[in-house]
Amino acid sequence: MTDDKEHFSMVLAATVHDIKNALSIISQQLSEMVLENQNSPKVALLQHEVNRMNGMLIQLLTMYKHDKGQLPVQMGFVNVNDFIDEQLYAFEIPLNHAGISIQVDVDEELEWYFDESLLGVLISNIIGNTIRYAESEIRISIQESQNQLVIDIQDDGKGFPEQMLEEQNQVILGVSSSHSRTGLGLYFAKLITSLHGHDDKIGTIQLHNNEIGGNFSIVLP
Repeated sequence: MTDDKEHFSMVLAATVHDIKNALSIISQQLSEMVLENQNSPKVALLQHEVNRMNGMLIQLLTMYKHDKGQLPVQMGFVNVNDFIDEQLYAFEIPLNHAGISIQVDVDEELEWYFDESLLGVLISNIIGNTIRYAESEIRISIQESQNQLVIDIQDDGKGFPEQMLEEQNQVILGVSSSHSRTGLGLYFAKLITSLHGHDDKIGTIQLHNNEIGGNFSIVLP
């Protein structure tokens, strides 16, 4: 039975990888269609949703590798401003077609020690989800506070549901019947941040609402 489960998980991972590659090809074709017709909000929306699904598949593959002890964590000093610019580049077209502006507040000289690839996937997923709920603006604020890197990503939407805020510290990978969510996003965020740490401190996330809307905070030691 164990061998059957192991075989199934390997087949599932391979299938997810194939689907991810197919979505990447579709996304590339949609990008060309958007460039050919700048006033194509439907195509831009399709591209955004394809990229979002691709991001979810990357999350699944990352968690699979972590579960198998095959997830490399490659830490290094990274210029945070350049890092954020790189993540935002992929969202330029969806943001323009959605009529959403994005404000970034970060010191151009700020550097931090983290895995650029893993954190990039996390930040990209958060921004992608934030676009769905923002009314007109997204704000990203990054600063060093008490020897920690604090990344705040907030939108001017309706904010996080109360139940989601209450259950954020007990999140597990499973389906919520009340909200039709898998918990994948929060589970992945907790996994990635927990891989960043030193001196008995690990990275954390926190969701909260303020007078503007919902705020997703990442704190890395």
